[in-house]
Amino acid sequence: MATLQAQVSAYSFSQSSVTYTPITGGAVLATGAVDDDSYLNNPIGFNFTYNGTVYTTFSVNSNGYIAMGANINDSYSALSTGTVNDVICPLNYDLNGTASGEIRYELLGTAPNRVLVVQFANWASYLSTGTGAGDNFNFQVRLYETSNNVEVVYGNVVKNTTS
Repeated sequence: MATLQAQVSAYSFSQSSVTYTPITGGAVLATGAVDDDSYLNNPIGFNFTYNGTVYTTFSVNSNGYIAMGANINDSYSALSTGTVNDVICPLNYDLNGTASGEIRYELLGTAPNRVLVVQFANWASYLSTGTGAGDNFNFQVRLYETSNNVEVVYGNVVKNTTS
């Protein structure tokens, strides 16, 4: 049975094919096999309105999601059990970085058309033999200045089917 929870008011959903383009600049928050870590109070680079609130910072959790603002709680299911509101969860689960894993963010473009890209590269399920052997998840959250659009973009995703 599928359920849908924690919708954000005044947002609509649409699906499209968007090319995943890895970022290589900006700030690196984590590398390697990090697990259950949080990276707090990172600058968005512009005012971003989400769920009726203006934010200038975001926080990241290594379990595959971001929260608007200066704080975030560690959660494997932030939409249903998390205590921080205004989360964006592209792949929220018990995740960790692989040996080549990385979380980074980069501000692209010029005002008033900038985009903040938060990227999880070479990420994995913790449960696939403890270190994500065989998994390789690549995904981004993109926040758009002026339009306040949120875009979730998935790159290469490989799941170890034996876990």
